Amino acid sequence: MSEAEFDLPSLVSESSATRSGYTRRFRFGGPRSQAFLQSVETEIRFCVRERGEVFPLVSYRGAYPELLFGGCLDLHSLDVWREGWDQRGIRALLRQRLEDPEPALELLRHGDPFLVASKRFLLALAEADPYAGAGYLAGAAAAQLELYHPRSPRVLEPSPYPAGSPARELSVTAGPWAAEAVEEFRYDFATCAAEFTTTSYRPTLEVPHG
Repeated sequence: MSEAEFDLPSLVSESSATRSGYTRRFRFGGPRSQAFLQSVETEIRFCVRERGEVFPLVSYRGAYPELLFGGCLDLHSLDVWREGWDQRGIRALLRQRLEDPEPALELLRHGDPFLVASKRFLLALAEADPYAGAGYLAGAAAAQLELYHPRSPRVLEPSPYPAGSPARELSVTAGPWAAEAVEEFRYDFATCAAEFTTTSYRPTLEVPHG
């Protein structure tokens, strides 16, 4: 399949954004033997607004590659409560990971918390053994979690992959990035207002990844 014949993944279903998050499902075109390399880049910030200032209590950045094939369904989702991005989850994380969590917890008690999450999906045509099956790839993946403290923020390096999802060593050759999709979810915990802006997969002029 040449780049000119590249069929962009089609949106099959999409849920409305709620206080819990969202889901979107895409179907990949082409024969089952056609492989795709996808890079999933995620940035999530749990912030508190107090007296006109914004404090990022927890900030996450991560990226990982995955192998997909024609005909498969790909799930894009965010679940605020299940993934621990609600206020209860943030409090538990701060208590567990900070030696002195009280300054951050004090902000959370008296400020107005909100969440901003953005995801970017970069897609390239690839060559891989179709019998290997779709899955997460070991290698070019990284993640960083930063916890707020007025004197010394705590920086952690968690696994970038979804919980319980092992990554495999597979031989994959990919061309330049050919398409991208973008999702941004905002949630205000005080007003229970959710905002969701998206683009489906579209051609991109992204610099080739090599």
